[in-house]
Amino acid sequence: MVLGVLIWFPNLMRASGVIALIGGCANIFSLLRWKPMTTLSVALLWSLHLSYLLLSFGLIVYEIALFVPVFNAITMINLTAIGGISGVILAMISRVSLGHTGRRLTTSKWMILAFVTLPCAAVVRVLFATLMPHLLLMTYWITGFILFILFYAKMLVTPRIDKKTG
Repeated sequence: MVLGVLIWFPNLMRASGVIALIGGCANIFSLLRWKPMTTLSVALLWSLHLSYLLLSFGLIVYEIALFVPVFNAITMINLTAIGGISGVILAMISRVSLGHTGRRLTTSKWMILAFVTLPCAAVVRVLFATLMPHLLLMTYWITGFILFILFYAKMLVTPRIDKKTG
């Protein structure tokens, strides 16, 4: 919602910044209650927590960018969208795909790589926005979703392995 307010009503940037700051802080508080450090051995969980952290951090830094000219507010939106939203989507579709196909909720090393590529894309976009071409960013981001397709496509078009319906 905050991003929509910013994009469609640029005169409300200050208000959207305050909303982003409140939302980002509230999300970080929620994340800390989940005890994310205890999930580091479970890729399907730490990837979700990392993405949620990037989403929250992007909202907070967006507010800072409105007042500190060194930061670029649009670049910080990319942190939220690329690292946060895309990462949450990849983590969730990976977990849901395993569960709904009757498989154990474990991931391969290749999917762990996929989970790492999206935060890398976000960091590259934020830190090197003016120095690097977007090719590196796109390569990281696309690699994450291509790895998902390579490892999940077959299980998504074949019957469940436990023979249950659904």
